Amino acid sequence: MNTTITCTRVLTYVTCRWKSTVSYSTSSIGECNNKSIKHIFLEVRTSNVPAISLYKKFDFNEIGVRPNYYLTKKGYEDAIIMGRDLS
Repeated sequence: MNTTITCTRVLTYVTCRWKSTVSYSTSSIGECNNKSIKHIFLEVRTSNVPAISLYKKFDFNEIGVRPNYYLTKKGYEDAIIMGRDLS
C-alpha cells in the first residue's frame, strides 16, 4: 500500500489566497488521514514566502532544494521541497 502523497499543484487566487488555501489544506490533510497516507510532500518557489509560511503553520518542514527547478523570465528559481508526516 502506498502511504505517501506528493502535492503537485495548489492554485489560489490572490484575492482569496489565505481563506481558500487554509480550507483546501485542512480538508486535504484530513482526507489523507482518512486514506491512511503517512507522508505528504510538496515543492514551492523560494520566493513564495507567504506560501512557505502557510505550509509551516500546517507543520510542513523544509527537507531539501531542487536547484533551478522553475523557469522564470530572468532565468531559473530553486524549489524548496517540504514534507509532513501524518503518522
